[in-house]
Amino acid sequence: MEQRILSRSQHPISRKAIDRAALNIIYRLYNAGHTAYLVGGGVRDMLLGRPPKDFDIATSARPAQIRLLFPNCRLIGRRFRLAHIYCGAQKVIEVSTFRRWPDPELTAYTCEDDFQLEEGEEGIILDNTFGSPQDDARRRDFTVNGLYYDVGSYSVLDYVGGTHDIEHRLVRTIGDPDVRFREDPVRMLRAIKFCAKLHFEMEEATWRAIRRHHADIAQSSLPRVQEELQRLLELGNLRVSLRLLLESGLLRDLVPNLDRNLNHLHDQEAFESLLDLYDQEGVPSDRTFSFAVLVLSLILDGDRGRSSRRHLARDFLEPLSDCFGICRRTQEEVARYLSDLQQLLYGAPKGRERGELLARPSFINSFKLYQMLAQVGAVSADQYAYWRECWENREESSWSRPAPKKALKSA
Repeated sequence: MEQRILSRSQHPISRKAIDRAALNIIYRLYNAGHTAYLVGGGVRDMLLGRPPKDFDIATSARPAQIRLLFPNCRLIGRRFRLAHIYCGAQKVIEVSTFRRWPDPELTAYTCEDDFQLEEGEEGIILDNTFGSPQDDARRRDFTVNGLYYDVGSYSVLDYVGGTHDIEHRLVRTIGDPDVRFREDPVRMLRAIKFCAKLHFEMEEATWRAIRRHHADIAQSSLPRVQEELQRLLELGNLRVSLRLLLESGLLRDLVPNLDRNLNHLHDQEAFESLLDLYDQEGVPSDRTFSFAVLVLSLILDGDRGRSSRRHLARDFLEPLSDCFGICRRTQEEVARYLSDLQQLLYGAPKGRERGELLARPSFINSFKLYQMLAQVGAVSADQYAYWRECWENREESSWSRPAPKKALKSA
């Protein structure tokens, strides 16, 4: 693919949007005679007019040279050394040396500033060696992440067609998607994450490759899978994330119980409306609530919603929590939310029992989930009006009107 350079007048990026610490690092590398560019998601986000989250830097300087320039630098990684430059207590800027595909005919050896080479199966190279910016771009995962910004010339450097895919709102692998997903199956989750985060479509060849290789996700490191799934919970586009996980086959490999549940929902339309409502309201800072919304599919699954709390935790919450990396405390909180919610939907607690339910700390989130179900029409109007009045008058011990018997609307 031909190199494309966008001059200052052809893109919206301004140095004012770039973190000052990142700029200082680039200028110091420049002054030492090295090439250095902003790279990856920060460039992509600035081209899209989004606030950049990360400011990663790629440079011609070798790791040992970077360490000499920055006393606040720590080198990490075994197969390929990365520099983490600490800028205060909370900020870390990652600096990497330009990489290229290694020559498989070379003899493997190890040196701090060179590489350790291993030959992968079917032409898949598992290691790195140093190269040019063009080489480095082709080693990255997706075209939208393979763009560079040169603060010296104010230009965007595109060696992989990333600007074209941003303009057409596509997520596409760099190179053969079959090879790239066999190299690292977690890239399939990252492709879904970028579609959900950026509101992009999946490029056709990339999507077909995910459908072919989804089972390879079982070979991936569990902590890396958990990290990507947790990010999907935090994106604020849960409906798209779940749809892509379902249609790709990845959810079946990761959480078979959830896959079966979502494919055989008692009220599919209500659950999709619930996800839309959740996405519209924005992502709460409490990940526990996000996880609870995900498992609300149980409540909309007919008689399964009447399961005891113990049965629910054993058969559903535990495997789901393991896959998403949800800690035991969060899992127990979600179980309490759903237990309270089941009493709202299927029980009719009276007197002291009802007062205890309303007084529980977990009831605030349980009632919020209940309100969401009511907003999508999954709860009868009489039932919701009753519990809303109970909640609004929860300080009054004299409340005695019995609850309506009908809970969920029939599908």
